[in-house]
Amino acid sequence: MTNAIYLPELAKRVQHVAPKTPRSLWTWIDMILSFEVARTVATPGHVAPFEYIQHAYFNDPDLPRDCIVWANRGGGKTQLGAIATLLDLLFKPGIQIRILGGSLEQSTRMFSALRTMLDVTAWKKSLTPSITGRSITLNNGSAVEILPQSERAVRGQRVHILRCDEVDLFDEDVWQAAQLTTRSGMCGDTYVRGTIEAFSTMHRPGGLMQRLVDDAHRAGRRVFRWNVIDTLRTCPPARDCRSCPLWTDCAGRAKTTRGFLDIDDAVQLRNRVDPETWAVEMVGDRPDTRDLLLPNFDPEHHIAHADRPLRELTACVLSHDESRGLFGLIVDADGHHLHIADELRDATGGLRSFGRRAIERGWRWPLPHVVIDADSVRAFDAEGRRLADACRTMGSTVGRPGRCDPAGIARVRAMLQSHRRSLRIDPRCRTLLTACQRARIGEPILSQEMQSLLATVRGVGRQAVVVQAY
Repeated sequence: MTNAIYLPELAKRVQHVAPKTPRSLWTWIDMILSFEVARTVATPGHVAPFEYIQHAYFNDPDLPRDCIVWANRGGGKTQLGAIATLLDLLFKPGIQIRILGGSLEQSTRMFSALRTMLDVTAWKKSLTPSITGRSITLNNGSAVEILPQSERAVRGQRVHILRCDEVDLFDEDVWQAAQLTTRSGMCGDTYVRGTIEAFSTMHRPGGLMQRLVDDAHRAGRRVFRWNVIDTLRTCPPARDCRSCPLWTDCAGRAKTTRGFLDIDDAVQLRNRVDPETWAVEMVGDRPDTRDLLLPNFDPEHHIAHADRPLRELTACVLSHDESRGLFGLIVDADGHHLHIADELRDATGGLRSFGRRAIERGWRWPLPHVVIDADSVRAFDAEGRRLADACRTMGSTVGRPGRCDPAGIARVRAMLQSHRRSLRIDPRCRTLLTACQRARIGEPILSQEMQSLLATVRGVGRQAVVVQAY
């Protein structure tokens, strides 16, 4: 990693010369900081870490300004962020940078790496940096400061670059406040575009990092992704691949990598942890699903368009919540397969209003069969009618599936796993799909979407339509 070194004469001559090409930039980092940034990638679909450094330093106006660095634990995210910050401070006079971590401790890590790199005798003499526990200011007007994870600290900032470390740990309100902090401007001879950079491992399904990656194209953010295999030093030719614990993930590709992590160190890390931790933290091929309520929900397998028109479906599930109104799921069931075809929410809480909107969406209404969520059986709709009585008045038969309990959750998991009795959800059911991917074990109250799903699985019969009333 980075070393505080006394530079030889050649390095002294070039340390203050701004790199002009990707090759001179890589050489500058290697010569001055003794850090070899990987320029090749081993994993298909990933990019070399050096591509992020190029993006941050050259600030190409033809490319998106904001970016996401998605990499493994120990993959050099924080170190590379510190290197990018040092380059900005040195060669873009007057630049203002803030470092915001998922915690103050996380912010301090990137700042500490930066301080270590500045701890070079020649730089101390020429730049006369003013260094405090939370900020560094150089005599060229450039400055960097770390911010605590709070809205108050973020609001009011007007800076050129905001580097956010471990965004998956961010408070949502802090992240939203951070979006309005940057401004573009001239820094010496360089026009610096206002930029937010997000660094993180993807820990949580449906968490902030996953949502940023999923939305990157629409939002105009570049994604730089690599994992532990991409950061390995070149594996010796004599080392046998087939007997290596890394073979499953590496498949011999480390023979051509030029990173900073020794093969033996990577093997030792692999041997210390269980396969799930390795997959989440180091390979980064999926978020951590171990505390999810439905860990076996697979969007690629369980999300599918319904086969039959909505008007052919004949049953529904209702549930009521005073603050959110009525929510509906329409379901196609044949005894072996359950396909939730659509969802509908009506904030008024009135069954008549809900019915009008259902007809507009192409549902059959009234529906012959209604299953009411157990917690909503005695609920009243917005017109003061008991929900079950209102459904009977419009000619529907009313059933009740029983309360949501561990057995109901186990039944949903079994249907997700089973090939004989399967569960599918139409992509139109956006809030239900979000709940399926984010609900966690130990949450004191299940969301109404999850209660509806459980009521659907427990109470919906052949050719059913499910409606949940909130």
